[in-house]
Amino acid sequence: MVRDSLEPDAKHFSVLMLGKKDVGIFWRKDTSGNTYAQGYGNAVHDFIWLKLTKRMNIFTGYKSFDGEEWTQVGTPQTVEMDIGDFKVGLALTSRHTWRQTEAVFEHFENSNYFFPSAAPSASPAPTNTQGQVDLGKYNAALPSELVIEGSKHTIKANGNDIWSTVDGFTFASRPVTGDFNMTARVTSIDAPHKYTKFGLMARDSFDPSAAHIFAFLAPNFGFMTSARLGSSQSTRRRGAHKSRPKSIWFRIAREGSIFRTYYSLEGESLEEVEWKADRSYGSFFVNEELQIGMAVTSHDMNQYATGEFDHFKIELPNGRRGLRGTSELVI
Repeated sequence: MVRDSLEPDAKHFSVLMLGKKDVGIFWRKDTSGNTYAQGYGNAVHDFIWLKLTKRMNIFTGYKSFDGEEWTQVGTPQTVEMDIGDFKVGLALTSRHTWRQTEAVFEHFENSNYFFPSAAPSASPAPTNTQGQVDLGKYNAALPSELVIEGSKHTIKANGNDIWSTVDGFTFASRPVTGDFNMTARVTSIDAPHKYTKFGLMARDSFDPSAAHIFAFLAPNFGFMTSARLGSSQSTRRRGAHKSRPKSIWFRIAREGSIFRTYYSLEGESLEEVEWKADRSYGSFFVNEELQIGMAVTSHDMNQYATGEFDHFKIELPNGRRGLRGTSELVI
């Protein structure tokens, strides 16, 4: 475990062996915030090697059966910590306050190493990629996958739905403050259910009940926009464009307190797209910093849905803050 402090509600990132659930990664991004988990399945091990790496504020967990060949657990996660005084070590919990547990650790090592430059702009890709998060109601035995090839992103996910008062889906996102323009094209889908959904989302937080705007494609219903206008409120759907295209462009843009969604069925490049305005909303978000990115839910937690997104791009006006303060982000 790496922990921001010894307070019980401190930010942390951990890679843990579970008694009956394999190995998973666990993290809390905000003090007193929710804890999220990823990666673990149903395998049970008598022993396992664990490794945790920290590069700036990007954390990655690994497991191994021999201490030589390592398998990444879940995806790298960003947790901002006080670099001058974080805690590193071994962690154990019994899960039951009335029962005691015991574990034996061997070969514990803590290695410090440095990169040629301390400047974030001099470091390669890990400082510019957050990866995906599985939220709410989903099947942990079918872990999500995110494959990035240039501007093409392939997301494989399950999840209960993005609807009602609680969601279950996979979210490949990054934090953004202020105005933004987010675009992508869905070029291929593998949908196990008529309510499988692929699209772009702006979300108040990683809470499964968080407020959000979602511009998406459902294979049997075409393009739609839905929104949850407050935490734990019912989701509202607005309109359905019932064409069932092989590919579709999405756009969510924020200007001041106004959010707008757009779509297009035309164009092979972003320069050729003729956008059609769909819906607009006044801001109902609580947090200044939003999570924005690509969202996929299969609507069937026992089956994967796979979506291919290309031309995924986030543009930030000059002077606005995003990841590393850049004016344009492409992941």
